[in-house]
Order: sequence, then structure tokens, then C-alpha cells
Amino acid sequence: MNPTPKISVVVIGYNDEANIRACLDSVRWADEIIFVDSFSTDATATIAAEFTNKVFQHKFEGFGKLRNDAVAHAANDWIFSLDTDERATPKLFSRPVDQTLRLVSGLPTAAVIQPAPHALPGGGRP
Repeated sequence: MNPTPKISVVVIGYNDEANIRACLDSVRWADEIIFVDSFSTDATATIAAEFTNKVFQHKFEGFGKLRNDAVAHAANDWIFSLDTDERATPKLFSRPVDQTLRLVSGLPTAAVIQPAPHALPGGGRP
């Protein structure tokens, strides 16, 4: 019997204290939450630290690089990525994780849930 897949949630942000609490609250179910901040000057990083001890500071050099930096911190084989103004709906994760992964893996919008680079053959990118 295969173990239940574990999911790391990655969120990137900057000066978004108005949204970060609701965003991270919607993913409390995750096995791991990673938040990468770009040196916010408001309370964004402080609020994120209420949800995870994995809050990292990275210089902003583009959204793609920042998101890849966040993914590099993830320890689990599956990554769920969202922005601070997005929420994970209860309906999406109301079934067992392995069923959810099978459900979304065939959808064109499944780019938000992807295998972690280290979980792919050869450790490459999806």
C-alpha cells in the first residue's frame, strides 16, 4: 500500500497583509506551508509566521524566479502553489489527497498542483 502523498503549499508575496491571513488559513490542512516574501515593509511576513516557521526572504527578480525559489524550499513530493489573493476552497480538498491529485492531474488548470522537481525522474522540472 502506497503512503498518502504529502503536499507542500508555496505562497509568494510582498506587502499583502490584507490578504495573507485568509490565504494561509485556507491551506492549514497542508503538510507543509512555505512562504517566500520579498522584504515586505508591512506585517505580511509576521502574519505568515503565525501559520508556518518556513518564512523566507528572497530578493524579487521576477515572479517565475521567486516561485521557483519557493518550490526549492519544499520538502514534499507535491506542490500546491497559490498567490496571496487566492484561497484553497474546501471542495477541492474535501476528499483524500491521493484522489484529489488524480482528479486534478488531468485538468488543464492543474499547473497549480505539480510534482516537486526532486520527485520527478532525474530530479528535473515538470
